[in-house]
Amino acid sequence: MKRAIIAIFILTSISVFGQEYPVLWYFGNMAGLDFTSGSPVALTDGAMNTQEGCCTVTDSAGELLFYT
Repeated sequence: MKRAIIAIFILTSISVFGQEYPVLWYFGNMAGLDFTSGSPVALTDGAMNTQEGCCTVTDSAGELLFYT
C-alpha cells in the first residue's frame, strides 16, 4: 500500500506545471515591484492598502490580471 501511494504521488507530480516567474508583485501600502526588466522597479500605482498577505496573478505574457 505504501509503495502504491508513493508511485501515485510520483506519477501525478510529473504532470504538474507551475506558474511562470511572476514579474509583478503588489503588496500593502499601495506599493509594488516590477521585475520585467530583470531588476526590481518600484510601483506606486497599487490600489491596495493592507498589512496582511497579498497575491498577484499575471498571464503568460506577464500582464497583471488581478491582485487580492
